Amino acid sequence: MAITIYYDEDCGTCKRIVGLIKSFFSIPHLQVLPGQKDPKILEKMEQQNSWVVKDHQGQDHFKFDAVLLVLGNSRYFFPLRYALSIPGIPWVGTRIYDFVALRRNRNCAAPATKRGH
Repeated sequence: MAITIYYDEDCGTCKRIVGLIKSFFSIPHLQVLPGQKDPKILEKMEQQNSWVVKDHQGQDHFKFDAVLLVLGNSRYFFPLRYALSIPGIPWVGTRIYDFVALRRNRNCAAPATKRGH
């Protein structure tokens, strides 16, 4: 089962998060791509104010639903998917996602580079 994560390449925080997912979640056949590489995906990202995670059937997932999909495909973190699917938690998760996404511009600065080195 392959999944593809599309993220905002202009967001340093987003890059770090998908890098952590790629490194530590052990998801078979995972692809991580900048959303800016596909105009249709970029449009969906902007409409939803969300990353886009495409499942193995080609269906798009957004916000906390996408988080659950990623967790469910992880060799290590899949049990969290079940715990976070308890009624009410996805609603809260989506509200938290929206809260963070609305403040994304403040949190997305790329890490500062050292000058003179």
